[in-house]
Amino acid sequence: MMLRLISRILAAVALLAVTVSGAAWAGAGEACACSCMPSTPEETAARAEAIVVGKALSQREKGLRRVYVFEVSSSYKTRVHQRIEIWTASQGPACGLDLTAGEQRSVVLYQQTSPDGDSPIGSWSANSCSNLNALSPMPAAAGPRLDPIAGSAIDDDAGRSLTRSPWVVAGWALAGVVVVVGGALAVRRRRRTDS
Repeated sequence: MMLRLISRILAAVALLAVTVSGAAWAGAGEACACSCMPSTPEETAARAEAIVVGKALSQREKGLRRVYVFEVSSSYKTRVHQRIEIWTASQGPACGLDLTAGEQRSVVLYQQTSPDGDSPIGSWSANSCSNLNALSPMPAAAGPRLDPIAGSAIDDDAGRSLTRSPWVVAGWALAGVVVVVGGALAVRRRRRTDS
């Protein structure tokens, strides 16, 4: 009687672990769409904290964010380093900005002032809404052209920490299920041989 109760509890725990690992693997989808309020290039430049001109060198995904390494040839409104990271949503429906590596362009930036889970406070962020207008020629609201600060503002250790990808979570959940079910079966077999 007690063995059946333990077996049922272990089966329920195993089912819960499989469900949780499946949910972690599938991830939570984004159910939002990007809609932008129209603005003129002059209004866009006036609201920007910085505008950089340069090209994306590479990109990586971090959670729900995409991080571009960007080489700056000039900036407006705020002087920035020659090499910076630009954080944006990883998907267009969430107003993510798509940059093509090697393509020279301007990017309107804002500084991250509160934690959003993925991008650090003080990092540069961009969205597709602020970058709809081509800022060429640069509007007067952007101010004078600024040369970049020599060097890089990128933390060399960024992205090296272990992340909890859905595959890692699912793998550990599966390992836990195997241990729990295997243990239950071993206990059951041992009790049968003892009887």
